[in-house]
Order: sequence, then C-alpha cells, then structure tokens
Amino acid sequence: MAAGGKGDSVFLDIVIYGMKVFSEKADNLIRELSVLMDYHEIIEFRDDLDRIRFSKPLELNDFEEKLEMKKADLLSRASERGYDLQRLQEEMERRSNTKSI
Repeated sequence: MAAGGKGDSVFLDIVIYGMKVFSEKADNLIRELSVLMDYHEIIEFRDDLDRIRFSKPLELNDFEEKLEMKKADLLSRASERGYDLQRLQEEMERRSNTKSI
C-alpha cells in the first residue's frame, strides 16, 4: 500500500501537493470538485483519476469538459441540499489558486 506521498496518488498530487498533472484547467477543476464531493465520492474519484492518468492517451479537452459537467452536477446537488453556495465558491477559489509545482 502506498504511503500517501508525492507520486502515490494523482488526486493527492493535485489537491494536497499542488502538482501539475493534467493541465492547469483540469487540475483546478479537480481541486474544486474535491470541495463538492463527499468522502465516498472522493475515494471513487481518486481511483478513477489514477486509472485515467496511467491508461491510454488522454483527450484533454474531453476530460476537461467531463470535469466541468461533474462540477455543474455537484453544484446543483449542493443547491438542492441547501448548502451555502457562496462559501463553497470561496473554498473552490481558494483551492484552485493553489500553485502548481
């Protein structure tokens, strides 16, 4: 089992360590999604990102579009559940301003 350091998980590399993995846009969207997801969704998403990163060549535009759609869906869900969207937006902005290494 990986120790959780740099290079062990694409999700952690982007969200925790601020590393550039896909593109600036995709990495920022992943940071924003980490604010909107619950624990189980993060675990599943983390595993998906590892598979995507190390599989066939990635069509970056399609990937970014899918991330945008996921963000819209999660924001819609947050709104339906009565979450404070302004605070979520602030936290997403804070995380997306993480400098890539």
